[in-house]
Amino acid sequence: AAFSRMFEDVENAVVHIIGLASNIFAAGVTRHANAKLGALQSANEELRESERALEAAADVQKRRLREAEELNARVIQSLSSGVAVIREGTLEVLLWSPRMAEITGVDTDTALGRPVDEVMKDFTGLPLQELLATVRATDRLPMTKIQLGLPGGGPTRALFLRGERLFGDDQSVRGSVVIVDDITEREMLIDSFSRYVSKEVVHHILSRGGRSGRL
Repeated sequence: AAFSRMFEDVENAVVHIIGLASNIFAAGVTRHANAKLGALQSANEELRESERALEAAADVQKRRLREAEELNARVIQSLSSGVAVIREGTLEVLLWSPRMAEITGVDTDTALGRPVDEVMKDFTGLPLQELLATVRATDRLPMTKIQLGLPGGGPTRALFLRGERLFGDDQSVRGSVVIVDDITEREMLIDSFSRYVSKEVVHHILSRGGRSGRL
């Protein structure tokens, strides 16, 4: 009986020790897990802070880009010259300013996204392929005077054309920028005054009128 009680006491002590060891192990695992959880939460919070910072920076860049685009649009709309941007290769019209629409009679919505040779197919007096070939060969089109015949046999317009190649940030060719000035009224004045005085005098009068803002 004494031996049985002693064995029972030993067994109880072993069970108690095992329980204590299990509790200690469980506590250690819990502390380790809590430490890892805390580290993960801290890392997640840092990631969220980084995401918020990136989103704020992206919003700033988007706002600046939008403001730059709006400024460019206002500048282009205020120009007295017509401006068109033509994509390299496909000759697709990427930009057709309001003044260009006014000069040609082709509205912006009609021109955008179409090949420029298709947009201008009903006009006469425009050596489009030769002008584009000059831009490709020399990266620019010097001031060129043409008489543009409007569709339907309307009156011709005297125009000055000039152009430049458009390059991307990587210096690849993106297209061409074409600038058009309508000099029809000026040519009519020259022709009218030339009946009475020499063209040299007419040009002198026009140049003085241009500087003073009135003829």
